[in-house]
Amino acid sequence: MAAAHGVAADSIPAMFFGGRAWIGDSGMIRSHHPLLSLETVSLRDVAHYPYIMLTVDEADQTAISYWQQSGLKPNTLFQTTSVEAVRSLIANGTGVSILSDLVYRPWSLEGRRIEHVELSNPIPAMNVGLAWAKNSPLEASAQAFCDQALM
Repeated sequence: MAAAHGVAADSIPAMFFGGRAWIGDSGMIRSHHPLLSLETVSLRDVAHYPYIMLTVDEADQTAISYWQQSGLKPNTLFQTTSVEAVRSLIANGTGVSILSDLVYRPWSLEGRRIEHVELSNPIPAMNVGLAWAKNSPLEASAQAFCDQALM
């Protein structure tokens, strides 16, 4: 595997970063990642590690905008439209990513642990909309979901 900033990618634990509520964004990293030892984690800290860029639903455009606003650039190693691929690459120590809290899960499909880290930089929230047929009543479970999501 390639090295980033003198650190072998094999030795970089996976990580997930994000804001709050999968509507916000947070960092994702593998368990035991060096960033977990920091009291606060910023985009500047994340920029030192290989970055896995999710490109689905304009996630890459949103990421590029907050990186640019910070005056930094991610060390993008890989781009994909697959959330599962991002999770797997993070969990296997290939890199880190900043994703919506909505897609965070503490493990990969391979069963490897993924950690969540709050970022000190403001990351824009993701807006989520709900739609349903106007003249069709919602099932109780769907109504409960809508009630919870719209809180």
